[in-house]
Amino acid sequence: MKVKDLENYNFHDAGLLKIEKNETFVKLTILFLLYDQNNYKEGNPENSEITLTFNNISFCDFSEKEIHNDTIIDVEIIDNRCTFKMSDPNDEFYMFTIEAESVEFNTVRIIDDLNSFYEENNL
Repeated sequence: MKVKDLENYNFHDAGLLKIEKNETFVKLTILFLLYDQNNYKEGNPENSEITLTFNNISFCDFSEKEIHNDTIIDVEIIDNRCTFKMSDPNDEFYMFTIEAESVEFNTVRIIDDLNSFYEENNL
């Protein structure tokens, strides 16, 4: 899908779990809050693990940093450029921008037990 289509999702307070990147793609693994989405229905699972894979990147200014369930404060999207405003567990603010031709949004799994998920991922 187009990067601009990410505007249809609410990433506020989601947790960034991991970043993988090379010259052509950037893959973010995110603890995604289903209950914060417009289409959420009461009684459905509240959380999921997703990946966002940005393909054919032309820009990424993410500097190597240890990620430990950092909180997404805001995501600003302009055309094919996506800027993530973040807070780490020490409440230090940072941001990074990715510019790409497209992005793949994939659900890795639905999380039924958040505490077990945290334990399993050492969060």
